[in-house]
Amino acid sequence: MNKYINIKSPQVLLAVLLIAFWLVNVLTAAFLELANDEAYYWMYAQHPAWGYFDHPPMTMALIWLGTHVFGGELGVRFFSTILQPIYLFLFYLIIRRKDDTRTDVLLYFLITSALPILQLYGLVAVPDAPLLFFTVLFWYFYKQFTETESSFSTLMMGVSIAGLAYSKYHGALVVGFTFLSNLRLFRNRRFYVSLLTALVLFLPHLLWQYRYDFVSFHYHLVDRNKHFKWVYPCAYLLNLLLVYNPLFVWLYIKFVLSKPVAENLVERAVKVTCIGIVLFFACSTLRGYAQPQWTIPISFGCIWILYKRERESEALCKYIKWVGGVFLGLMLLIRVVAVFNPLHIQFEVFDNKTSYNQIKHIAGDRPVMIGNYARAAKYRFYTGGEAFSQAGFPGRNSQWMFWDYDTQAKGKEVIFECKNEKRATHKIALKNGENFNYRRVFNFLPMRNVKVETAVMPTEVCIGDSVYMTVDFVNPYNYAIPMATAEVGLEWLLYTTDTTFAIVDTSSRLMLAPESRGRAGVAFEVPSTVEVGKYGAVFRLRNDTSNVWRLSESKNVTVKPAVVNK
Repeated sequence: MNKYINIKSPQVLLAVLLIAFWLVNVLTAAFLELANDEAYYWMYAQHPAWGYFDHPPMTMALIWLGTHVFGGELGVRFFSTILQPIYLFLFYLIIRRKDDTRTDVLLYFLITSALPILQLYGLVAVPDAPLLFFTVLFWYFYKQFTETESSFSTLMMGVSIAGLAYSKYHGALVVGFTFLSNLRLFRNRRFYVSLLTALVLFLPHLLWQYRYDFVSFHYHLVDRNKHFKWVYPCAYLLNLLLVYNPLFVWLYIKFVLSKPVAENLVERAVKVTCIGIVLFFACSTLRGYAQPQWTIPISFGCIWILYKRERESEALCKYIKWVGGVFLGLMLLIRVVAVFNPLHIQFEVFDNKTSYNQIKHIAGDRPVMIGNYARAAKYRFYTGGEAFSQAGFPGRNSQWMFWDYDTQAKGKEVIFECKNEKRATHKIALKNGENFNYRRVFNFLPMRNVKVETAVMPTEVCIGDSVYMTVDFVNPYNYAIPMATAEVGLEWLLYTTDTTFAIVDTSSRLMLAPESRGRAGVAFEVPSTVEVGKYGAVFRLRNDTSNVWRLSESKNVTVKPAVVNK
């Protein structure tokens, strides 16, 4: 074997270290209960498709494959965990020096081990795992393309771009900033062959988006917009400090501002991409909260800059060894705590099986409506029972809007979770520390797909104004829906991130005939309880036994003070 593989080579040592840590992740993945989003993505895998409300389908594909090989939590996570040792090894091949020693490789491994965000997203089944994999694969073939322009590297760069697009929409930033770092690409015909390859491979997802009115892009680019708050940029900077290791952050800043490392084209791409992503999401905090994992490709910039500089001084080398060793030990300890939970921490990865079976014990064979999209998925995963989620508003929508589980529950007795405790008739204290407030609905009537198709909302109203709007309703169901009864009512909702004001319409008395359209005049007075300010406004249905949900697209409305007649 020594004739073919030098077992003392740095690459072999790195492979052994990465495989060893991967085995730790596999054991953790098998025994750690699912996080909320993992259960939700598991539901994706029960409905294979070319797209989903929140994300492209790559995570679904990994979970679908895993659940056909293993059962339980390991099946959900297995193929996500296997990606990390592969992309960390490939990234090393991209940036390694020809004279690397085993000490250099050990430092590389310790640097990767010391990044908390990589430790988390090398374990859980979320879209960030394939995003990281295809980021490195893209740079790997981009390097080959810039060096050889071979047909194979041209084709595989296109495949990698498609992989990024199918993983997470943020992959567009990796591709865009990489190409901006080398504008000469735009004069290369092979470059356009790569782009065309990516477009052809991504076409099924674009057709899915077209079929569903580009719902994912609307959700990410419009629905998530919020009014600026200083807490957003402050939280963004604090999160960057924490997830990329606060003991290393000063080194990142020092090395970026000091004399640049000698770069080839791919290293320049890594640098420009990481700086570009940091600045892009810093700007995004002007319109809302930027989640720390959105910046996750900059992990490779952190690894690259420390790896390139570790030879500069013995003190720096010792510091990296110390920090990396401490964090490696800490990450291993956290995995033990996560699996056994000796501290009895109440968090989303603990006590799921017990808690959801408490609900199952009450529900029996009856369907359960759970307001939160991820908790409904957890109920199905851990009990095998029938559950669905109905998006309340305000609150985010989800892929459940495209599944007909609520329709299947029509006419049945349903255990209905109530957000408002006053509407609940029963309460269960769950093992995970949450309360499940519910009531029994004896003849459930789905109304999720009722829409307000036409409503010209005012852009400005004053407190005390009498407002009149003409509203066109669409009922796609084969049964009638009463729009204004003791149980069901129409509301015009003014909302911000922190505040909601529901204005109840008492003028319309409309019975929507099966599979029909209806028109009603909606009249109300803007009450004095509404505060002056800027709001989003939507129509929503209020159901006395359930949540409320959006019927129309959101519009911007400004509420002004009452007009005083002189």
